Amino acid sequence: MALPPFASASLAPLATRLAARDGKYTDIPDVLAIGDTPGKHGFAILCPQPVTGSTVTITALERHPHSTQSFLPIRAGRWLVVLAPTLPDGTPDMANVRAFLAGPEDAICIGRNVWHAGLTVLDGPAEFAMMMWRADAGDDGIVHELATPLRLEVSRGETVMARMVYISGRMLPEPDARISIFDSAVMLADTVTESTRTFRHKPFKLEAHIERLYQSLKLVRIDPGMSADKMLRTTLDVFEANLDNYGPGDDCWIVHNISRGLSIAGADPTVQVGAATVMIFTQFMDLKPWARFYTEGCHGVTPVSRAVPSQSLDPRIKNRSRLAYTLAEMEAKQVDPLAQSVILDIDGHVSENKGGNIFCVTKGVLRTPSTVNCLAGISRATALELAKKLGIPTEETVLQPYDLVTADEMFFT
Repeated sequence: MALPPFASASLAPLATRLAARDGKYTDIPDVLAIGDTPGKHGFAILCPQPVTGSTVTITALERHPHSTQSFLPIRAGRWLVVLAPTLPDGTPDMANVRAFLAGPEDAICIGRNVWHAGLTVLDGPAEFAMMMWRADAGDDGIVHELATPLRLEVSRGETVMARMVYISGRMLPEPDARISIFDSAVMLADTVTESTRTFRHKPFKLEAHIERLYQSLKLVRIDPGMSADKMLRTTLDVFEANLDNYGPGDDCWIVHNISRGLSIAGADPTVQVGAATVMIFTQFMDLKPWARFYTEGCHGVTPVSRAVPSQSLDPRIKNRSRLAYTLAEMEAKQVDPLAQSVILDIDGHVSENKGGNIFCVTKGVLRTPSTVNCLAGISRATALELAKKLGIPTEETVLQPYDLVTADEMFFT
């Protein structure tokens, strides 16, 4: 695959991008964190030689149980960052490995006990400053030889390009994109959202997503300050501005987040004191964590937490108030770290997954919960459309966990 650009959000929680905040003095304590075993701080200048060819092969990963490790380019072109979580048995979680293309302005602090590739540079001899805690016992460097080498495709002609985002009338590089800490998105999670995926660089049903976005905006009484047609044109502009970040085999999410704008504490939090905050960006689509489900199946777990009742918040309003879904997903993963949640409503009826709709097949009939208690998903509608074209009977109905357990098939969209 072609590598996505280096970005703070994509690195978390495995590593931290080292950069000043708002162009001001920024203390980053992780870089000089004291290890959990006797030792001392170490500082070295590394001089890696470049790898050649359009395919870079990673044969081993390393981790440091007692220390973070930081790399700061002194003289460098492009370089690779490869990270993987650590499984309970201490080996790298290759199902969730992440790889990024970094540039000469990018620096990183890799978290303690995080698997990572050795320093790999692309464009020529380089110099890096490296800082870490050096354990007196000398047991802080563990190397794991990969049974299946990781192969990364690198275009020798490509350049590092900052992701461009749109915020309320301005197209900005991602590092310059900011909203107020008093924005209602932060203060109240008072935000509607849409996420549209691409297939081979073609947005899938973008018009339908924007139509649903404006239905949500109407229900929550947020004026985005632009028509749906202008929103569509602006969205395509953002997408086009970021296309060079994605290789031929890559896809992305196109994300809309629209809040009510500044939130002023007072007697009436519903008052919109200024313009709405309109945020549009693209996000590299990494489907590797889901890949195994297509061949091995997925463990669905019913969590204790229930879906927010439609009497309180209509599930057809796609919003950023996701705490209830996050708690439900955490509960499912306490049963099985690889599980996906099957969330029920307060009456015990099947509702939805944290990020998708639920279907089952029983005696040749495709069944799914009605939108009384779940999002009217675009993928959900597509599945029903395809079933109709194929002559498969469908049913939008009330489903119990019993219906899922006894079904012939079940899937998430």
